[in-house]
Amino acid sequence: MKFMIFSPPYQEDNGGSIALHYLCHLLNEKGFQAAIVPLYRTYESDERFIFRGMRKSLTSRFQSFRRHFHICPELNTPLIRRPLHPLPDDTVAIYPEIVAGNPLGAKNIVRWLLHRPGHLTGKVSYGTGELYFDYNAFSDGFEIPGSKVSEKKLFIAKYNESLYNQHSAFPKELRTGSAHCIRKGKEKKFIHSPDSILIDGLNHYEISEIFKRVKTFISYDTKTMYSTLAAVCGAESIVIPDEGISKEQWEPNPVRSYGIAYGFDDLENARQTAPLVARQLEMLSEASKQAVDGLVIEVMEYFKL
Repeated sequence: MKFMIFSPPYQEDNGGSIALHYLCHLLNEKGFQAAIVPLYRTYESDERFIFRGMRKSLTSRFQSFRRHFHICPELNTPLIRRPLHPLPDDTVAIYPEIVAGNPLGAKNIVRWLLHRPGHLTGKVSYGTGELYFDYNAFSDGFEIPGSKVSEKKLFIAKYNESLYNQHSAFPKELRTGSAHCIRKGKEKKFIHSPDSILIDGLNHYEISEIFKRVKTFISYDTKTMYSTLAAVCGAESIVIPDEGISKEQWEPNPVRSYGIAYGFDDLENARQTAPLVARQLEMLSEASKQAVDGLVIEVMEYFKL
C-alpha cells in the first residue's frame, strides 16, 4: 500500500503544510511508501479558479510551481512531481480539505479535514466512497452520502522543542507588553494594544524570542499551534473565540487546551494548567504515531487493501 499526499510546499509558519509533510514522514518511518505530490491549483482541484475555459493554460501555469517546491530537509518526504495518472489501485491519495474533486485520479481517496470543509469557498466538492479524517474538531455535522467520516481523530503535531521552551525566558514579573497573530482571524474585531507585536510572517527564532519576553499573547486564529507554543514559553496565551463556538466545541479534548485561555474570562484556567503544557507537548510525538497507526488500519479496512 502506497500513499500520495497532495500538499503545498513546506512552510514553517503554515500549520497545514507542516501537518501534511509530517504525516508523510511518519508513514515512511513506519515502513510504508509515502510521497508528497506538489499541490497545483486548477479549477478541478480548487473551485476558487473560476476560469473554466482556461484549463490548459492554468494547468501549465502551475506546472512551474512544482519546479520550485520546498520540503523540510529534516523530514523523510520523497517528492514525486509527476505521478502516474490515474494512480495505481494499491495507492491511496490523501487530500487536504481545500482540494475539490480528484486531481490525482485516485481510486482510494482520503481527505484530511485540517479546517472546516468549505471554510474558504463556501462550497464542498467531494465524491462518494471517500474516507474523511478530522484533524481536531472540524467534522461536526459534516456528512457526504456514500462516504465515511472516521471516528478516529488524525491529530498529529510537530514543533521545534529547541526553540520553544523556558530557556532564557524572562520571569513572569519582568515580562511586559503583548504579541498577537491574526492569520485566519482577520474578520474579527481587533482588541490588541497599538504597540502589540504582530508575529505573522516572522521566523520561528524571532517568534520564540518574543514569546519568552512578552506578558501576553493574543491569537485571533483559534486553531494555530502558536497559542500552545506561547504558553510553553511562559506567556499568557489567549484565543479570541469564534462567534457562536463554545469552548467545548473549539477544543473537545481539554488536554490540548492546557495553558490557553478561550477568551479573557478563561485566564485563570489557563494559568492553572500552564505548568502542564511542556509535558503535553512531549506526549504529542507518541500520540501522533498512534494516530497514524489508526489511519493505516482504517484505510486498509475501508478500501479493502
